[in-house]
Amino acid sequence: TDSDADVTTADAMASNGVVHIIDKVLLPQEALDALN
Repeated sequence: TDSDADVTTADAMASNGVVHIIDKVLLPQEALDALN
């Protein structure tokens, strides 16, 4: 699908836990529909 994203950095420590950094901005389907 068009929403596939790749993890660029895994297990990065943040102040509130561990995050994974991805190469894409995630938007809800409703927002994508509104943009199209």
